[in-house]
Amino acid sequence: MNFYNLGDVNQCKHFANLWFANLERIESEMHMDYLTVYCKQLSPSFLGEPSHIELLRELLKKHEGSDKTYLCRLIKEEINSLEEIIELKQM
Repeated sequence: MNFYNLGDVNQCKHFANLWFANLERIESEMHMDYLTVYCKQLSPSFLGEPSHIELLRELLKKHEGSDKTYLCRLIKEEINSLEEIIELKQM
């Protein structure tokens, strides 16, 4: 089951924006298990939006070298997943 209504692109983009807007808050306020589920289950990567790569890279740059190593790992996984999806969409 997917949280996103794939038939409503505008709604998908709206929730994708909320995902990005809340990622750092989730990381700082919630348990690591919750962050994992948030990233794995609610990730908007399936949309294949190239602009999301830049947002993820900015977040990664902001937190690299900090004590937020788990967040950085999840962001790197998101970047890799999104790059693969974009590549597949271009085929």
